[in-house]
Amino acid sequence: SQAFWGSSVVPLNLWAAAVLAMRNLSRSCLLVSVSCYFLSAAAETSQCADGSCNDSKAGDEEGFMQLKSPSKAIAASRKGIKAALIGKTDSDGSPGQTISTFCNGTELASMHGVMAEDGALSQEKLEDRVMASVTTEMESNNVDKVARDMFTMYLCVRWVPDQVFWKLARQELAAELLESVVDDQEAVEQAVAELYRTYKFVPMLCSSNLNVFDQTDSEDNTYFRHFAKQVTKLSNWLQDHGNDTVARRLQSVDNIFCGGKNMNDEGCNAHQGFDDFMTSATSILGSWGWNAETKKDKWHAMADLFNQFRVDAPGASAQWRQNMAEWKKSFPFHSFVSKQDGMPSKSSPTSSQRFLVCFGKRVASELHRRPAGRYIMTDQNNLGCHGFWDVKEVANMLRRTVELWKPPTCQMAEMTYVLKKKMLMMYAKMSEKLFDALPSLVNDEQMQEEGTLEAALEGPSVFDPTTVSHGGRYYVDGMRVKAVVDVLDPPDCDRSIFGSKKCRYVASEGSYGTVSNSYGQLAVVWDGDDEQKRTTVSSANALKVVPRSWRAQDSLGSKAWDLVAGMGSSISSAAQGLVDSLYSPRQTNLGQLLSGSTSKWVVCPIRNDADLQELDGQLGVEDPAMQDMQKEAYAAWTGYKASLPGEKCTSPTFSPTEFPGSEVCEISELHADHLEKYTLPDGRLEQFLCPIKVSLPAPEQLNVLLDKPGKCYLHMTNKQLRQYRWQYNGDFPARKQNDRKPNLPNIEYELIKLLRVPGSGEVSYATTCSPAEQLASPRFCKPMQLHNKWPSVAEMAESIGTAAIGSVGMGASSIASAISSYGGILNANASAAEKAKGAAHLLGEEVWDSLTGVGRLVSSTAESAVQSVSHGLPGAAQRDERIEDEMFATSEAGLLLHSLSFQESIGKSGHTSNSKERYTRYVVTMPCPEFDPALEFSVKKTWSAVVLKMVVSAVRNGVSTLLEKPSAELALRGESRYFVRNNKQTSDSEWETSGASLALSGISSGKPAVNCKAQWGFKCDEGCERKWGSCVPIAKVSSSGYWRAEDPTLIKTVTKGSLGGVTVTLYCGTKQEFDNTANGPHSQVPLQDCLHKGVEENAKIRAKEPWKLYFPEETVVVAVFGALPSGEACKTESGAQVAAKICSGANTDSNLDAHLIESDKKSSDGRYQGIRSGAGFPKGTPYELVLRPEDVLEAAGLMKRLL
Repeated sequence: SQAFWGSSVVPLNLWAAAVLAMRNLSRSCLLVSVSCYFLSAAAETSQCADGSCNDSKAGDEEGFMQLKSPSKAIAASRKGIKAALIGKTDSDGSPGQTISTFCNGTELASMHGVMAEDGALSQEKLEDRVMASVTTEMESNNVDKVARDMFTMYLCVRWVPDQVFWKLARQELAAELLESVVDDQEAVEQAVAELYRTYKFVPMLCSSNLNVFDQTDSEDNTYFRHFAKQVTKLSNWLQDHGNDTVARRLQSVDNIFCGGKNMNDEGCNAHQGFDDFMTSATSILGSWGWNAETKKDKWHAMADLFNQFRVDAPGASAQWRQNMAEWKKSFPFHSFVSKQDGMPSKSSPTSSQRFLVCFGKRVASELHRRPAGRYIMTDQNNLGCHGFWDVKEVANMLRRTVELWKPPTCQMAEMTYVLKKKMLMMYAKMSEKLFDALPSLVNDEQMQEEGTLEAALEGPSVFDPTTVSHGGRYYVDGMRVKAVVDVLDPPDCDRSIFGSKKCRYVASEGSYGTVSNSYGQLAVVWDGDDEQKRTTVSSANALKVVPRSWRAQDSLGSKAWDLVAGMGSSISSAAQGLVDSLYSPRQTNLGQLLSGSTSKWVVCPIRNDADLQELDGQLGVEDPAMQDMQKEAYAAWTGYKASLPGEKCTSPTFSPTEFPGSEVCEISELHADHLEKYTLPDGRLEQFLCPIKVSLPAPEQLNVLLDKPGKCYLHMTNKQLRQYRWQYNGDFPARKQNDRKPNLPNIEYELIKLLRVPGSGEVSYATTCSPAEQLASPRFCKPMQLHNKWPSVAEMAESIGTAAIGSVGMGASSIASAISSYGGILNANASAAEKAKGAAHLLGEEVWDSLTGVGRLVSSTAESAVQSVSHGLPGAAQRDERIEDEMFATSEAGLLLHSLSFQESIGKSGHTSNSKERYTRYVVTMPCPEFDPALEFSVKKTWSAVVLKMVVSAVRNGVSTLLEKPSAELALRGESRYFVRNNKQTSDSEWETSGASLALSGISSGKPAVNCKAQWGFKCDEGCERKWGSCVPIAKVSSSGYWRAEDPTLIKTVTKGSLGGVTVTLYCGTKQEFDNTANGPHSQVPLQDCLHKGVEENAKIRAKEPWKLYFPEETVVVAVFGALPSGEACKTESGAQVAAKICSGANTDSNLDAHLIESDKKSSDGRYQGIRSGAGFPKGTPYELVLRPEDVLEAAGLMKRLL
């Protein structure tokens, strides 16, 4: 890129043969009409670069005949002319060949109204002329062909300044376009060698263009297979000749100056300068001096090698002549790169890196020549070049290009559509520009009729205002005046009906005008005068000078005067009105007709004896995207607005009972074998699809789907993509992109809700039940229901924030959505950004940042663990991560869109004989307005930890019967312990401490579960206390059946804000055993047995079908939350001073504090007064939660992880 930036790239198309061929072409009007094809063909086939072409008539005829393709035996002469016209062979599959072979010439001539007459051309020649005309029209006015012709490329090899380039280099020097470090007049060979070494002049030989859609293959009648063979042929030639005599000598030229280094290496150049100095300084010492080669020596050596690059080089071997001829044949076109600054040494190629691969057509300008130049040149397109490559690398790049462009990758289909649409839209723009210009065109036409156009075109003259003195006042051109009396034109006219001299114009009192003196007389052009003529004013007393800005409302006349005077450029209202009333409505009517219509050019009738099967083998299909392009093209007149893919959704064709409320939103239409079929190396046809229009980039398409509030999308997991062979190749553009097969919606697939779709990076989403689970086990798919909702959004947000600690998946967008949905503070249709803004405003910046900022993620692992609600549970970190992964996920945008996409065949259109099978690709939406992933995640994470900590607490306090029954009911209640100080005068004489206790339904006592030991420093184990010099258990089941809670999470759950209480009943069974009629299954199997069996069975069924998400036989644990039956209770000490406060509205229970230990009732400066327990649901308590069997077993100490 550095080498080409700001350079000139010029191919040397030596047109001698073309000019000679044109001499012959001019003898026939039939052939002259398509002379451009001969011109380009002659340029492509010319071998005159070495100056060997002759100017003989025989040579002219031979060159002309070489341009004609061989014809079939039948009608050889006529087909020969047609083949010459299109420059193709009979089997090339081109439109021209199809026309010449299958069109009925007689009927075609009749369609064109051409008939043979006496003395005129014969009918046969007339038919040939019409056929040639149609062929020319088809080849030269073909938008589709232009779009496809961009798939072409050529190769260039970095050559040396041979005889041709030597002359060219001298031309460049003569034109002062290049400067050399030597005096080119004194040492031309040194100058050219130095230009070559520094990459200021880079000669190249280039191949003919390899066009994908140039010719069809004889085996499968496809363009691409023929192109692939041509590329392979060239690649093989390069590898065969990559080390021949020519290739080796090319490298040797570059190695003269610096050996194996780049020939413009800076270090090498500095060393060469030292050698030059030392050789010059010690030349008097003869053989004893410094005798290194100087730059001049090396320039001479390079020049000698340059002269050898000829087929007829003196003393050249037969092998050299043969290799040189083959190189010139493979790379017949001469071009060069010239750049004043040359190429940086660090980025210049090595001696073996000589090849460029260039995409696109070669010619980029008109023909031209240098001043005094002897070569015709044209600019060469180098915008699509890459290299420089060595032989092995260029062969690989050619192979890779074939891989990337093959039809199943859809690369050609996409780029062809883009270019074709741009061209067609440009044509539409031409029409729009014409109608934009119509008012000015009509205006000029009107001015032409009025004789004012010439003055308007010339523009205003230079300022030269005239001044007239009248009545002692001076009036200057351009002054504004107002009539104080009626002013008549002419002054002596008669205003009466019967007057003999009619008035041309009367400026009534109060009229405004502009002074425009006439031949020394005071004159005014009145604003209201449509003719805008000067009116001579006989008395200055009739006028009053006013400010320049004063004027009455502009009339057509005043605007026209401004235009003539050069003071304005507005279009006359008459001209605008004519366009609005006459021309624009016609274009609108035409737009209504053509928008979305089908337009066809009837090229020719088919011969009666034509083989239709053979014909269809050369025909293609109509462009299915043309109707949409026409709608867009006429949108300026019809008001059409194209909808984005996925915006519109319709009812599905599949069963609505399996997908209740579902809709399908089409995001693409794909066609089989688009642009053409593709034959695999083993001869089988590849089954592939390509979109007929360019698809939206994945992030943009997902954002369209994100804008559908209350919608979830059917989604295939990675395992389901694998199981159902719906492979994504978006990251591998050289692979087949779209399989030709149906991918239908399946009730096994999950539903997801899009959360955030950035322009780049990972897309975040939340998952919920599959339709299969919604139908079979709706209990497990209901939105999260709460017993006691938070009274404020802030409290709800705080709860989510606690659960969000350390969570990566629950992003800001899901938190914002949860907060805004819960509080109803924002419109349900608000965007993610609007929800975030509203939530942040409600909560305050500090709280919002704590919820959504990186602060909750960047804290240390230890800090996150301590702050987490799960802290202290066995396997807490892994379980929290699993819960998060079950709810939230991220994916690359392209992969996610693919996993949301389904497709099915919609058959062939039947509009053409070769109609291709069509597929529609769509996403499936289902309503999920109540699905709140952030809320569900926070509730599940928080309350799962609470349930499992209750299990842990029960086990540690010796409740051995916890899992012996089919269900287990645990109770958790909050408590306040009251104290008063001895000194009642202080303001804080009363205070409370919080605690909690638990119970298991059906038991009244238990054994301690803690084996207490003393640690270093005489500290006891957790759950123990030192008593009488030893560690004994603290926690145990009291006579009331309750035991003391130690875990801070449990205490906080039922004491924060107010005292609460809740029961949790654990049920175990398969999903199909749970229904909506009972809390749990009617099973007599002990919980422990169900849990152990469930772990084993779950592992087995998931291993057998790892892609499935819902298993009716999967064992789960359902935790059902209920209210404490006993209500709030209290107990006070004898003589308690605050007894009334403690027991207000509560039931008295004399055994309420039986679970407390002595330290709970002691204070250093206060007396224990009593205790009160809560009973109401804590805020945010769910109706129920689903746990895995292993969660409960691990909490109960019956299952342990390795880590």
